[in-house]
Amino acid sequence: MGSVVIPLKKGAKAVDIVKSLMSSRAEVVASKSVGGVLYMALRMEPGRRVVGAVALIRRFPAAGEVEVKVMGEEENPFYYDCPSEVLGVLGPSDDARALAWRARCAERNFKKASPLMPNDKIELSGRRYVVLGKAGGRYGYLIRAEDGKLFRLPLNRRADCNIVA
Repeated sequence: MGSVVIPLKKGAKAVDIVKSLMSSRAEVVASKSVGGVLYMALRMEPGRRVVGAVALIRRFPAAGEVEVKVMGEEENPFYYDCPSEVLGVLGPSDDARALAWRARCAERNFKKASPLMPNDKIELSGRRYVVLGKAGGRYGYLIRAEDGKLFRLPLNRRADCNIVA
């Protein structure tokens, strides 16, 4: 798929540039720019499922233009840094390439997540916990909820946590 060059509006955010190219019925449910690549969760029509998309945006300020290339997840784009807050809102898919792209992004998120340390305070699914330490081997971390209950946090859920102050 090719790219399109359009006039650059001063101060325009990446997501606004892409929105200007989309159908008026399309909705950006979530988006985040990582390393110059815009990752989006899109609902192309009201009531339809949410799909993933990647937008490459190159600005040419001297010429007053911007080049935009948008790829859907079903194209299995070679950009795998989609953050979990965008991946988390995508709807179900039966497309093998879209599922492979999602899995690759989730794997990279998991590998990028820094290890938790004892006494770290984390937030997971809206609840706060304190990390007590490693649970041993592949079992992840032992965490304590604010009400004192103990839980194991599997390693594959580490990327879903936010460390809080």
